[in-house]
Amino acid sequence: MTGQEAAGTAMVRLDSAGLREEALTTIEEAVKLYRGLATASPAAFTSDVASSLNNLSNQLDSAGWREEALTTIEEAVKLR
Repeated sequence: MTGQEAAGTAMVRLDSAGLREEALTTIEEAVKLYRGLATASPAAFTSDVASSLNNLSNQLDSAGWREEALTTIEEAVKLR
């Protein structure tokens, strides 16, 4: 399992357990981590940033934050 998959799995499990805020924090931390890695090695980590942003967008949408979700997914699409 990659780090990206692990972060996504943790987010889903936390959300399923009703821990929405913790799920959001987990995926926000993954985005931050992958942004840093992508700065150092874009070819290796930009796709992980995009995947993390996709997961973050889904979580924001689930929380009812539609505008933030839209902005986030637009950024993910630009990276792909």
